[in-house]
Amino acid sequence: MANLQQFTIGVEEEYMILDPSSKELKSHQKTIVTEGEKIFKDKIKAEMHQAVVEVGTAVCKISRKQGMKFEP
Repeated sequence: MANLQQFTIGVEEEYMILDPSSKELKSHQKTIVTEGEKIFKDKIKAEMHQAVVEVGTAVCKISRKQGMKFEP
């Protein structure tokens, strides 16, 4: 059986930005990332596509005794 302490997990979510009226993809990436950094620090990033923003978690170590534990 594998040693669970050697495994880590992280989650990334990608959000597509839409114009509320036309429902078309809209590039507000710079504004969203700039404002998001105030809350999420370095966990929010711009993606290659101008209408996509990515938010990720910290690394989570897995332990049998403690379950998942997020590291700063």
